[in-house]
Amino acid sequence: MLYVEPFKDPEAAKLYIRDRVVIAESGCWEWQMSTEPEGYGTANIEGRHLPAHRASILAEGALIPHLFPVDHLCRNRACVNPEHLEVVSVSENVQRGLNVTERRGKPKGCKKHGMTDGAPYYYSDGKVLWHCTICRQAQKERKKS
Repeated sequence: MLYVEPFKDPEAAKLYIRDRVVIAESGCWEWQMSTEPEGYGTANIEGRHLPAHRASILAEGALIPHLFPVDHLCRNRACVNPEHLEVVSVSENVQRGLNVTERRGKPKGCKKHGMTDGAPYYYSDGKVLWHCTICRQAQKERKKS
């Protein structure tokens, strides 16, 4: 099995990481430097650009099999606390991941009528719309004609 190359100087990597976090009440080490749009921190250590949470667990001496994800046990993407991180298989990471409603946000109700008695409809582009009973009835009528 191939593994991600460890740092040549893990102590320097640990210092780099610890100088760039704020420790939250939850125990999370929240990354204060650059982040990806999804909320994951990014680090540049020993000329390598990599996710900060992966850098943190590597600095602690963990072996990361090539292409294996590092899961945030705390569910905080900005966290780089090695105690909150675990190397897992891709399938395990998917099983632990957030469901569709949590990722996209729960719809509030029909934008047209303000009703909440219907059901959300998830479009393939990530858009979520609520279809109330009035909208669903109108849609059925349009399909009939």
